[in-house]
Amino acid sequence: MKKILIIEDQEPIVTLLKAILGADGGYELLVARDGGEAQALAKTERPELIIVGTLAHAEDSYGVCRCLRANGEAIPCKIIMIGNWTDETSGQKAIEAGADEFVDRPWPALLMRTVKAVLLPQGQEYPQPVPSSPAGTASLARL
Repeated sequence: MKKILIIEDQEPIVTLLKAILGADGGYELLVARDGGEAQALAKTERPELIIVGTLAHAEDSYGVCRCLRANGEAIPCKIIMIGNWTDETSGQKAIEAGADEFVDRPWPALLMRTVKAVLLPQGQEYPQPVPSSPAGTASLARL
């Protein structure tokens, strides 16, 4: 079973993410509420994917993503950032911070397709096209 680490400090969002990802049944879901907890869980649990949400407290999501990538040897996995940003450059900022993909809200169906595509073995393509978010998400064509 593939492990997914969710980094999110807002309980309603955590609940929604668990419902979206748990419906598939093929993932072990881990939750961290901040960057420090995420670093520790990522090193010990070795998830295949990390989903970074919009953190409301003390640290920003981009900074958490940068820290995870700075420890790339210790934490070698894919990262998807999800957000509710109105800034049209948010997707580009997420990629520059080290995310593999960015999914803007509303995101339940798009997030699930993106998770499945990101976790495919290298060289295998996702059978359905994944629509881009208006905020400028990265294209899954490069996977």
